[in-house]
Amino acid sequence: MRRAALLTALALLAGCDLAQQLQNRKVLVAAVLSSPAVSTQQALVTAQLFFGERQADLSQPPTGLTGATVTLTATNGSAVSTYTLAAVSAKGAGWYQATDSIQFNPGATTFQFKAIYQGEEFSGSVQAPTAAAIQGLSNHLFPPRSSSSTDPLTLTRAGTDPAFYAVVKASASADVANATCTNAPVTDAGKLVQFVLDDSAWTVPSFELPATPCFPGAGGYVVSLTTLAKSTNVSSNLFLGSAVIAGAADAGALIVN
Repeated sequence: MRRAALLTALALLAGCDLAQQLQNRKVLVAAVLSSPAVSTQQALVTAQLFFGERQADLSQPPTGLTGATVTLTATNGSAVSTYTLAAVSAKGAGWYQATDSIQFNPGATTFQFKAIYQGEEFSGSVQAPTAAAIQGLSNHLFPPRSSSSTDPLTLTRAGTDPAFYAVVKASASADVANATCTNAPVTDAGKLVQFVLDDSAWTVPSFELPATPCFPGAGGYVVSLTTLAKSTNVSSNLFLGSAVIAGAADAGALIVN
């Protein structure tokens, strides 16, 4: 109910154009995320998009739609690259993901996601942010910690731009899908829409990472903090909860003994 009430209030305050967007049925939420090379992990850029249709009950997550043609265009000055996002059946209907090596220049690249469905075009664009540095790191290293410790790991950064944390084993890819723990708003459509409407949970100056499940045993981990730029610069035929997100991460290696 909170989501539905917030949407209605925003539309009434903004006037006719956004009130019309509240009546639209199609939802597009997309994210392109960049992680640096740390320890044994290579740098990684991922792009994913959810395209679906809102339900009559706005408190419920949207329903995914298959059969869309989805692309991502990255513009760096005069250089323009376009990537195809393929459907990801393992994540469910409506999810699309890029498999190419995506160009990402923090603070410079402009991204445009586009979905064509039944002859109609839906789109949104965002500029890549710069990553906020994790405070207290030395050469991208955290102090070692004991596997018996139950104390949380505190991540602190300057500023209050939206951000999320993720912990991934050093032996795995930096993809947030491999995280032992994360508060990323990009893991399902409901969380993405929630983040678009109210990002207060992601704008705090520090995050507490619990020992369990973040550090399940001895070994190497990479802890990242991804700064997010959120853009509601989307086509007028999309529902009010649609948005495009770009994220740039700072990260450090951590050894659990």
